[in-house]
Amino acid sequence: MYEESIQDVRQLLHSVTEFVNNLHLYPRRSVYNDAVLLALLSKTIRVGEAVCLLMEEGFHDEAFGMSRTMVDVAFSVRYLVNDPEVDKRCGQFAKYFAKDHENWTKMIQKYYPTLAVKYHPDHGRMLEVARTFRSPHLWHGGSTRDIAVESDLIERDEHGQPTRWEFDYEITYKWTSHFVHGTVVALDAHAMEPGVAFVVGGGLQQIQKGGMALFNAAVYLFKVTVLVLRGVKYNLSSDLEQEFDTLIARMARR
Repeated sequence: MYEESIQDVRQLLHSVTEFVNNLHLYPRRSVYNDAVLLALLSKTIRVGEAVCLLMEEGFHDEAFGMSRTMVDVAFSVRYLVNDPEVDKRCGQFAKYFAKDHENWTKMIQKYYPTLAVKYHPDHGRMLEVARTFRSPHLWHGGSTRDIAVESDLIERDEHGQPTRWEFDYEITYKWTSHFVHGTVVALDAHAMEPGVAFVVGGGLQQIQKGGMALFNAAVYLFKVTVLVLRGVKYNLSSDLEQEFDTLIARMARR
C-alpha cells in the first residue's frame, strides 16, 4: 500500500544526501552556524531513513510519531536562520550542551552521591555557561510555539505578509505529539472493545497514519534542507527543487 511513497521518500533522502556531500562543505572554526545547521540536516536525514524503516516493517503509528522529530528540528532550524545574526542563535543552540551537562551533574549528585566522578576539563566553564540559560529544558528563550510562529524575515504569503508556521505547530506537531507521548489519541490500533479477547495490536484503527508519516518526512526534509542551505549561504539546485516538487505532489495525491 505504501511501497511507492516509501521509495519516493528514500529517493529524496538519497538526493539530498548526495547534493550536500557533493558541495564539499568545510565547517569554519569558531563559526557556530556551519556545524550546527549541517548537523541538524544530517539528523533530519537519518530520522527520515528511520521513518522509512518503520514503515517497511509495518509500524505505521510509530513512524508517524517518529516524524515529529523532523517537525521539531524544522522549527529549530527555522528559528536559527530567521535572524540576520544567524551565528548568534546557533551559538546559543550549541552552548545548551553546557546546560545539559549541568543537569546531569545534579542528577549524579542526587542519585550517586558517593560516586567519584572525573569531570570534563571544561566542567567549571560549562557550569558558568549553563547559568546563562533560564530553563533546563529549552535552549531558546520561549516555547516551541514561540519559535514556530515567529514572523519570517524572508518568506511572504500570498498577501505579502511574513509567513508563520502556525499550521505546522497547531496541526502537524500537535497530532504527531500524541504518538510520541502515548496519549489515548494514539491507542486506536491497541484498545479493544469489551467482551473481546485482548491481543496485542488488535485494536480498531480509525485513521491510517502511514501515509501521513511519509508525507511529513518528505515535507520537513524539504523545509530543513532549504533553511539549512539558506543558513550556510547556498541555494537548492533547480533539479533538486523540481524533484521535491514532483515527488511531494505525487505523495499528496495518494
